[in-house]
Amino acid sequence: FDEPFSGTVSTYFLSILIHQHVKVALSGDGADELFGSYLAHRLSWPIFHYLRFRRQGKGEFAALSPIDLQLLAPFDSEAQFSFLKSLALLEQPAWRMQLAVFTDQEKQDLLTPEFLEAAVNPCTQGIYEDLLLQGSARDPLNITLEVDQRELLPNQVLPFVDRLSMAHSIEVRCPYLDYRIIEFANRLPGNFKINNGSVKYVHKKAMENLLPKDLLQRPKEGFVQPIYSWMQHTLHKWVKNNLSRERLARHGLIRPERVAEILREHYAGQVNHSARIWNLICFQLWYDLVLNSAS
Repeated sequence: FDEPFSGTVSTYFLSILIHQHVKVALSGDGADELFGSYLAHRLSWPIFHYLRFRRQGKGEFAALSPIDLQLLAPFDSEAQFSFLKSLALLEQPAWRMQLAVFTDQEKQDLLTPEFLEAAVNPCTQGIYEDLLLQGSARDPLNITLEVDQRELLPNQVLPFVDRLSMAHSIEVRCPYLDYRIIEFANRLPGNFKINNGSVKYVHKKAMENLLPKDLLQRPKEGFVQPIYSWMQHTLHKWVKNNLSRERLARHGLIRPERVAEILREHYAGQVNHSARIWNLICFQLWYDLVLNSAS
């Protein structure tokens, strides 16, 4: 990648298999960002409706009617409602940062003062704020989708698919990213895309006569390797070696004491830091392979 990257690497191994049969493959990339699927997308309408209920004096779970709760799906249980409520009190850039692997405050605690002083703009929330200002969408879901079309899709999803497939001379094409499909999808109202908690609603309706019912109703499942499970067991010692104080001292960008605390909390079963640890591992491996070896 020539840059730190901690996204899924499953495409690399899938491409080994694809290469045995074809040279060009079609991918469904872009469908999530056009029709709604990720957690941030599923939160958009429920947060909008919760804030409306709150203005009506119905800010607590017990005050909501069955019809009200239907509009909050899939956050219509008491436990899920508490999570929704905690995010709904924030503006979109702020609540989206709460879904990040590291919030801005957590990065402030993780990175060394020297790095923070040298960084031009260490605040990721500002990126979301700028993207919202650039957007043209109006309803809650389409606003969220437009942000991901401008940021997540070009900066993460498409690069890893392209690079990991081209490592095996596979050309992956993305039909959903035909500009006519994008323009059409972006004109659709948000409640056509996620409807009462049902993701990609209009897309599924369009496919009803073309695909089997069990396929259309199959829950979304990410194509990822069990990396977190491996880190918990077979890669436990490898994780600790790569994130040792000595390894981190090679660059001085990350505070070793905070990393040690993250590892202690995780392996003691106090907090699930799997995603944070994987991010830190990927950065350290990149540094050791690219920057440290070059120096």
